[in-house]
Amino acid sequence: TVLVLAPHGDDELNLAGGVMEEYIAAGSRVTVAFTTNGDAQVDADIRAAEELAAAASLGIGADRVIFLGYDSGTARGWPYLFEATEPTRSLAGNFATHAVAGVAPWREDSPYTRAAFTEDLYSLLCSLRPDVVIPCLADQEIDHRTLALCFEQAMGAALRDLPDWQPQVLGAYAYAAAWHAPDDFESSI
Repeated sequence: TVLVLAPHGDDELNLAGGVMEEYIAAGSRVTVAFTTNGDAQVDADIRAAEELAAAASLGIGADRVIFLGYDSGTARGWPYLFEATEPTRSLAGNFATHAVAGVAPWREDSPYTRAAFTEDLYSLLCSLRPDVVIPCLADQEIDHRTLALCFEQAMGAALRDLPDWQPQVLGAYAYAAAWHAPDDFESSI
């Protein structure tokens, strides 16, 4: 079983489009989970419909597409990168996870906080226990960084709590270049 963790629709294809096709051709069960609704600039229902159609074109049924239900961006910055205790209002006007395109989120009404985001990732990992996890690594985009940082925390907790689960983690970048820090070896990519 394979789990691809993508921040937005289209990132799953950038991360693992060809790899997903190969896994499916080999008979693997592939699940794609989108952490955000991608709704900072486009209606979430439209984005979700596009994501479902893209998955279907690869042979991934709607039952294997998961929406965590977090919105993209917030009016006060990004709550998932710091330990906000109060939910932050998103640019789309929401404070908690919600359904898109008639599809319920992984957990309804999770507040827009880093703790809830990380807990939802943890819950997803522990529930699915995939053999292969392909998460988005930290690049220059804020939703991608958020997923990468929270995934590390959630995955570490899941591995501690489930010592018999030993997945292969194949981190990937959705964009051509990685996070750019001074003297970062990835800056030469």
